[in-house]
Amino acid sequence: MFFMFRQLNQTKKIPTSLSKKYDFNGPRYTSYPTANHLKDLPSNQILDSIFRSVENQNKHKIYDLYIHIPFCRSLCYYCGCNKIITRHSFVATEYLAYLSKEWDIYKEISSNRIKLNSIHLGGGTPTFLNDEQLSFLHNIYVKDLVSEDAEQSIEVDPRTVDEARLRHIKSLGFNRISFGIQDLDTKVQISINREQNYRQILDLIIISRMLGFKSINVDLIYGLPNQTLATFESTLNKIIDLRPDRIALYSYAHMPSLFKSQKLMDENSIPNAEVKISMFQDAIKLFTMSGYDYIGMDHFALPDDELSIAKKQGRLHRNFQGYTTNLYETIGLGISSISQYQSHYLQNTKHIPDYYKAIDDNRLPIQKGISLNMDDLIRRAIIVDIMSHGFIVKRGYEDAFQIDFDIYFRDELFRLIDFERDGLLRIAGDEITITDLGWFFIRPIAMIFDQYLHVDRQKKQFSKVI
Repeated sequence: MFFMFRQLNQTKKIPTSLSKKYDFNGPRYTSYPTANHLKDLPSNQILDSIFRSVENQNKHKIYDLYIHIPFCRSLCYYCGCNKIITRHSFVATEYLAYLSKEWDIYKEISSNRIKLNSIHLGGGTPTFLNDEQLSFLHNIYVKDLVSEDAEQSIEVDPRTVDEARLRHIKSLGFNRISFGIQDLDTKVQISINREQNYRQILDLIIISRMLGFKSINVDLIYGLPNQTLATFESTLNKIIDLRPDRIALYSYAHMPSLFKSQKLMDENSIPNAEVKISMFQDAIKLFTMSGYDYIGMDHFALPDDELSIAKKQGRLHRNFQGYTTNLYETIGLGISSISQYQSHYLQNTKHIPDYYKAIDDNRLPIQKGISLNMDDLIRRAIIVDIMSHGFIVKRGYEDAFQIDFDIYFRDELFRLIDFERDGLLRIAGDEITITDLGWFFIRPIAMIFDQYLHVDRQKKQFSKVI
């Protein structure tokens, strides 16, 4: 299949009527079905079956590895991640010991036939760990990497590292680094309890380049308290000056009923949907004018970055970490981590006592899971293509899944007509194509193919789509 890549034309203002029309809640689709559909799963029989199939093949199977480090030294009010606020570093030492035991159980189940294509440390704050603890964690999995050059990425809070720490991280083989910046305006930083110095961030990125990290990413959030179009534009211009390889620009998800810390912020200072969509439009315009490619939904990358190349070649995908070039299944270690296999998602318990108890009993700490049926697999493929490539070719799904697309998705195609009237997509023969305007509303479009939302209209567990 031929994929045509083009930059978006973002010179026209988004109509207010559309901002209001689509100002509702919906998934971000880092998975389909979404994680809220995972159910209690008291046994490891599914996982045994997955890994026994590898053993029966008498060969290694390659996975990606995600490790969740839940600890943070201070509370960021906006955060919806599974985290533990503490200033005591010794709690991480015990946690790392259990991570090691958990990995040993995986290797035992698979008869030591697991190999790792990549690892990603997320959190929480992975750089909560000191140098000794990072070295211990690295030794847990290093022998299972496919090569010394395998991708190793780590999320970094700029307030927790200096040049010496970056040198140690690089010496362990980490080649991708992501700095959590969120916003550079002082008033916004105070509002979210995350004050950090721009000069320090600049120095850290300069040092990271000097050390030879393969890719440098920065995370930003739009829609935070006290953000305005003017202050956010200032932040965007400063980020452009930093010239990171990738930029992740997330929409703030305000759900104080789920995340109590968000109640500590002034709700009246949070930008409305119309302002948020203008912020996002400004970001696309500034980043693309500065040489970045718009990857999709919330990511930008320089033209020579792997994400950008994959986008142009039609190899872009999504998993629980967001956009990726990898097709490998993912094993998740640590509390709340989700493992993603071809037709199963399995999630660890979110609570440390339960996590420790399971591992002490020599069993994996899996609490929830879901087995994907054929309908799930078909709809997942479509949603991934919408989010990654912005178009659907019906014939491809008909050949892959032996369906008549127009009959199978008769109701969905009818609902898409309204999106076509709004100028968000075009339906022509065998293809459904997202327009430039439609990329701002990519989540509502993908939701049309979400069978679970059609059955259960309760969307309050999700953030606003704008």
